[in-house]
Amino acid sequence: MRSELYTYRDEQGTELFDLPDIPLPTTNASAPPRFLPEFDNLLLAYVNRSRIIPAPFHSSVFLTVGRVRATFLVDGFVAGTWKVQRAKEIAKLIVEPFELLSKSIRSELLIEGERLIHFLENDAKSFEVQFA
Repeated sequence: MRSELYTYRDEQGTELFDLPDIPLPTTNASAPPRFLPEFDNLLLAYVNRSRIIPAPFHSSVFLTVGRVRATFLVDGFVAGTWKVQRAKEIAKLIVEPFELLSKSIRSELLIEGERLIHFLENDAKSFEVQFA
């Protein structure tokens, strides 16, 4: 299929393949914040995870006994972790950023987090998103 694919080289010179006629994003294109579940393939599928998660935060995501925490992405990079706390009829999404987030990013995460907590805990009576 080589002749049917478009090829690129990454920073290390490794050959990469892509579908033809698919536009690549511009270098300054931003990716919206996204929440990833525990053990997400995006974190597990790569030998070199530095393209997704900065090295200082590996130990905050990859825990002992093979556990992998739920994370969130900001502009395509892991920027923190999240968890759900449920107390009776109240469902709370706890967002734990690794570093200080701008107001605009916090606002985008809040919107996405509200969607997530409503999806995960749809039988709750009350929903909250809290930044730790």
